[in-house]
Amino acid sequence: MSLFKKKKKVILADDHELVLSGLEGLLNLECNCEVLAKCKTGRDLLQTVDAIPCDLVIADFSMPEINGLEALIHIKNRKPSIKTLLLTGFDEHEFITTMIKRHNIDGYIKKTELNSNISKIIEDIFSGKQFYSAIPEIETPAFERIKSQANNPFAILSKKELEVVTHLASGLKYKEIAEKLRISINTLETHRNNISKKMGKLSTVEIVRLAHVYGIAKTEGIIGLQS
Repeated sequence: MSLFKKKKKVILADDHELVLSGLEGLLNLECNCEVLAKCKTGRDLLQTVDAIPCDLVIADFSMPEINGLEALIHIKNRKPSIKTLLLTGFDEHEFITTMIKRHNIDGYIKKTELNSNISKIIEDIFSGKQFYSAIPEIETPAFERIKSQANNPFAILSKKELEVVTHLASGLKYKEIAEKLRISINTLETHRNNISKKMGKLSTVEIVRLAHVYGIAKTEGIIGLQS
């Protein structure tokens, strides 16, 4: 049973209707919360928060247009009094942890932990604490780790392509990357085009943004791998 004397007003965001409905039911059952709105995209979430006063925003990381992390950062910058909680299905979230701490996001939780922890987590958040799901120790090499993650969009890339992504995300210019990898600019451009095709014809800017979201830019053990 929640310790809240007054109902907390909540806005939810997830691109799956079943998740939204399940989370709303869980909040109604376990917490003294009132769900004011349910959104399916990050853009819709930002517009809804601007229009409807609320106490708490719970957003899934993976959403169309603007991901949940970016949306919560925008919300926290514009309305810092709103409590924010990020949902994630990932086990690889070192970068996410860094970003939410840097931008004062109040916490994140893996979806698998929702049923047992949601009430306590929300109470902790409103008492001024921050909550972060436990980060498992990862002992497998970086490349094998990425390849083993079914939901990681970079899992389909070769080792050489991951090297290219890592250097791009680190801010290196094409000439610098080509020199590091000892390949020609034309070969580098071929790798970049292949990466884009494999990832749904994303632009270089979009690939770099996604690399930071998934922690590829900070990955150790990929640089220097041979294809």
